[in-house]
Amino acid sequence: MNHGLAHYFSTDHHGPPKVNCWQDPLSPSKWKEEHFVIVSLTGWGLLIFGGYKFFTGGKKDKKEETLYNTTMPVLH
Repeated sequence: MNHGLAHYFSTDHHGPPKVNCWQDPLSPSKWKEEHFVIVSLTGWGLLIFGGYKFFTGGKKDKKEETLYNTTMPVLH
């Protein structure tokens, strides 16, 4: 039988149906593929950014505090 282009673009349903990540957040194996990719990339981004801020952010705040403390006049 000739199905035309519909045959190539139709989805094949093999295995259990996939769900949205917010419907079953503790089972990533059941998520839709695009939701898994978005959540995974967001998680890695937050982990890398958080690590960067943890290891470099603290030094910047200490320098600013000492700068402000040395420039303020002392009143006796």
